[in-house]
Amino acid sequence: MRNIEINAVIVDDSSQARKLLRMMLTELAPDVIIKGEAANVSDAVALIQQVLPDVVFLDIEMPGKSGLQLVDELSRTVVPYEVIFTTAYNEYALKAFRLSAIDYLLKPFSLPRFLKACNKAHEQAGLKKNIYRQTLPADVFIKSGYGQVRVSLDDILYAESNGNYMQFVLTDKKIVSRLTMSETEALLPAA
Repeated sequence: MRNIEINAVIVDDSSQARKLLRMMLTELAPDVIIKGEAANVSDAVALIQQVLPDVVFLDIEMPGKSGLQLVDELSRTVVPYEVIFTTAYNEYALKAFRLSAIDYLLKPFSLPRFLKACNKAHEQAGLKKNIYRQTLPADVFIKSGYGQVRVSLDDILYAESNGNYMQFVLTDKKIVSRLTMSETEALLPAA
């Protein structure tokens, strides 16, 4: 397909659906690198925060929480990724696009639709990576306690709201700050 690789996560409670999607990605979109799979929302949240994928192939109807709830939950953290919903339910399409999904594949989906969705993921990831490289400062200063901590952007895995605080999870430690979500969004470059 293209020379840019993008990282993906597959989230579906059906092992057969995950297997089929993995096979399709491996055979038809080898530049989409599968970094992990999850069968439920709880495992998916941890996986997405660990892997930081470019795209998540996401089922909607799963035991416990739904894929829509996953996207809503992770929208409160600073974890930029694209979502392609893969579901057997057409009634969630409007809500999915309101949550900024880049595509909505209705199972069983055709190969041309699947490839079109992969192309959208590549376009979005490529745009983000190019913009990110062009405008990215190397470090930011985060208010913590009575001072500021200098942090390399490469070390920030994600940030999440924790009551009246923001928690920045870095590769080697965590920093708690009294920044608001909007101050954090202004501090960190958009992805």
